[in-house]
Amino acid sequence: DAVLAPVAARFEALAQANGMAVYDGLLPGLDRLSLGYVAQALRELGFDDRIGRRFVADDEAGLLRVASRHARLFGRLLAILVEDGVLRRDGDTHELVATLPVLDAAALHALLQREFAGVDGELGTLGRCAPQLARVLRGEQDPVQLLFPDGSFAEARQLYVESPFARTY
Repeated sequence: DAVLAPVAARFEALAQANGMAVYDGLLPGLDRLSLGYVAQALRELGFDDRIGRRFVADDEAGLLRVASRHARLFGRLLAILVEDGVLRRDGDTHELVATLPVLDAAALHALLQREFAGVDGELGTLGRCAPQLARVLRGEQDPVQLLFPDGSFAEARQLYVESPFARTY
């Protein structure tokens, strides 16, 4: 406790000085927006979201023509749907317990950009990359070009160096 208390106090001071409180409002919006983009990408791939349908992730990836190099990413997207109550996982099988959410991702993104204008890295990266998720999953879009357009590290710098989160940690 003698070590932890000063560290915690210093962290709290850094968090306050760097504006970490912005994430209290931003993170729920980013989560909702991300879920919307995941649903949009799965629809573009032809995902069947009938409630009660059961599938195995590897079989579903093949059916949707997900590139094998993106199998882990596809698995993470399914895990997001489990976390959000759209899917239930039982061993290797997933079951749809709700339909994919319908969300106007572009409108929500614009709203979040207006509300959280000082947090450009997170919103900029998500707004540029997420609409291309289906193409990335199929291997039709190079994800590196999305993350570093024209080889630029400017937005990555905003995210990993200049953001309130990066400055604090």
